[in-house]
Amino acid sequence: MTYVRLKLTIETLVKTGLEKVNVLGIEDAQNDLWQIYEMCEELLRFWEDEITDDQDYELEEIIAELPLLKKI
Repeated sequence: MTYVRLKLTIETLVKTGLEKVNVLGIEDAQNDLWQIYEMCEELLRFWEDEITDDQDYELEEIIAELPLLKKI
């Protein structure tokens, strides 16, 4: 997977999470948001050898846009 495709995938997942917040509310969307977060982190782990540290940092910044509450 190219970096551009990985970035697009993560951006799309994060946007999906933000839309879930708009529809469900921040508290009711938490399970979905955590699943999206874990999926994004798994993608980063899987492709870590293919991306630079700067690219990894940029992707982490995108993932940080997810409005996660503490996991209980």
